[in-house]
Amino acid sequence: MRVRPYPWAMSSTLSAPTPTLTYARARLYLGASAVGTLTVLAVSGLAVDLPARWWPTEPGPWTRDVLAWALAVAVHAAVLAPFDLFAGSLIPRAYGRTTEPLGAFLARWARGALLHGVAVTAAGALLMTAARGAGGWGAAAAFLGRSLALLAGQLWVAAAVAGARVRRLGACVRTCLH
Repeated sequence: MRVRPYPWAMSSTLSAPTPTLTYARARLYLGASAVGTLTVLAVSGLAVDLPARWWPTEPGPWTRDVLAWALAVAVHAAVLAPFDLFAGSLIPRAYGRTTEPLGAFLARWARGALLHGVAVTAAGALLMTAARGAGGWGAAAAFLGRSLALLAGQLWVAAAVAGARVRRLGACVRTCLH
């Protein structure tokens, strides 16, 4: 007996079988859903003037900026957490791409989300403080300094996010070739 994919679908012997969703297509749909969700939330936030309500425009202590950024980053992580769970664990497991336990994935995700959140919060607070203190040129200088610092420390950042020791490529090439 042939099972219909949907109860309301008409069945005949000439109907083609329902195509299986490939791993790539499942990831594509999930990514599009995440982007769509963020877009709808961003447009909704702009419609109710959320940025003006969230971040005060008058000068104040830098700790207030850090708290505002940390809250925004936490909300962003909470919105994306279900998508991250499906993309990083559930879909790969369903397609036989991983055997990693859910607890291990969640630990890796939490470390990455926390470090990413700290970096984004620090960058946002730095840029806001620099812009309030020195205007557009101050913000540009802070952005350039932060970018150069990230470039200089990219191996440290990669090691911290991955939770592993990262060696420079030159050392690896020398080791592998000799």
